Amino acid sequence: ESIFEFDPASGQSTKIWDPTTDFTFEDDRGGHANQVNFIPELNALSLSMYFINTVALISYPQGQLLAAFGGDESTFPGMSWDGQHGHDVRADRVAIFNNNGSNGGASVLRFQYNLGASSVTPLGDYSSGEDSVAFGDVKELPNGNFHVTYSSTSTIHEISPSLELLRTIDT
Repeated sequence: ESIFEFDPASGQSTKIWDPTTDFTFEDDRGGHANQVNFIPELNALSLSMYFINTVALISYPQGQLLAAFGGDESTFPGMSWDGQHGHDVRADRVAIFNNNGSNGGASVLRFQYNLGASSVTPLGDYSSGEDSVAFGDVKELPNGNFHVTYSSTSTIHEISPSLELLRTIDT
C-alpha cells in the first residue's frame, strides 16, 4: 500500500511514502488503498484508505504526512464517514465519496479545512439515494460544480456547489 514513483527512463521505482509509518492498522488487511491523486496547489499526494476511513495528505516528493482526513487518527476532529473511495483534495477544501452514506446509498461529504489551525467546517452532505458499494468518485470541476460517479449503478451526477442536482447521466 506504499506510494512509489516510477521513472520510465531508468525503469527504477522509488518509495515516496509508507502508511505504516504514520497509521496503525487493526488487522492484516491494511488500509485498502484505493485512490491516489496529485494536488498541484499543495505539491502533495492524497491517498484514500478504505478500511480506516481516512484520506492521507502527503508532501511530494518528501513523503511526509501533512494531514489525515477522517478516521481514528484524523488531524481534524469531527471528520468522519464509513468507507470511502474517491476524493478530491484542494488547498482549503476536500470532497469525499462516502460509499456507505446517508439516505440508503452513497453520499458526497464536503469540508473546508485549515491545515495550520487543524480546523474543519462541514460544507454539506449530498445524498441522492444512489448506491455504489464499490468504487465511486467525486471531482470538483473548473466551474465549481462536482462530477459524482456511482460505479455500481453506472450513474453520473453533476451537482452545484450548493449540492443541487443539475444533471443525471445513466450509462
